[in-house]
Amino acid sequence: MRLLPFRRGGLSWPLVLLLASLGVAAVLAWQAQRAAGSHRRTADRLLHDYASIAAWSYGRHAEHGLADAALQVLSPILHHSLHDEPRVPGAQLLPVYRDTALAICQCDPVFRPEAYFAWTLGADTVAVAGAPLAAADVERLRDTLSRHVRDPRQLRTRVALLTVTGVQGRTALVAYGLMPTIWGDTVLYGFTFDRASVAAGLGALADSAELLPGAVTRGVPNARLLALRVAAPDGAPLLAPADYPDTAWPYQADRRLRKSGRRLARHRCGVRVGHGAAAHAVLKRDGQRPANDPLRDLAQH
Repeated sequence: MRLLPFRRGGLSWPLVLLLASLGVAAVLAWQAQRAAGSHRRTADRLLHDYASIAAWSYGRHAEHGLADAALQVLSPILHHSLHDEPRVPGAQLLPVYRDTALAICQCDPVFRPEAYFAWTLGADTVAVAGAPLAAADVERLRDTLSRHVRDPRQLRTRVALLTVTGVQGRTALVAYGLMPTIWGDTVLYGFTFDRASVAAGLGALADSAELLPGAVTRGVPNARLLALRVAAPDGAPLLAPADYPDTAWPYQADRRLRKSGRRLARHRCGVRVGHGAAAHAVLKRDGQRPANDPLRDLAQH
């Protein structure tokens, strides 16, 4: 059948077909753009979820590592029953307890004590061993830890971890435990962590701990996929890598290290993949992503 031509002044069939094809192409382009946007949003959520999982996992590893280091010092005074011997251990015995524990486990933990201290709650006299502490530092530790012990909101665990500001001019990470006695007194034993060992220990955990499932990392080291930063509640850095992305980087998650019911430190994890203007924050030192980067495909969409 032969198509009849349009009347004069109307549209010709070729023009109609052209307009129809342009309309179909526009619809397909819109659908493709919509699908790409949906995939981008899904990929963004997935990358942020990876950051959240890694941050949570890192927090658990860090808490366990610090608590284990504290137990190597404080275990001998953490009695299951009241202390009933007339002789009360002094602060000078805490490094001896640690040396004994390390000899038994034949280990050398990265987290190390710096200054040891002990006092009976309510008393004014504080015994110090190890690195010296100024009188103002001792008073600040005594006041802060005494308030922490008496705070009913705190969970009662064997070892408490917290940060104390203004000790030796910086924020100190502190561990302590309590030894109740049969005559009614309670003796507090504790120590400050060596600052350099805290940074080294937190950095070692960031590099070696399994922070994401193996199905996600596929054997790629944490340093190629993640960046981790840890800060005390007052903002003092405990682990501050130079190549951490700035706050505008979208794939970050904050978590808090908790011990005894209060915030110990805040740490942020960023997934080190990216696109567009933010890619400079995640490139490797040689300027290239590894060929087997399991998050590479997500970053390219």
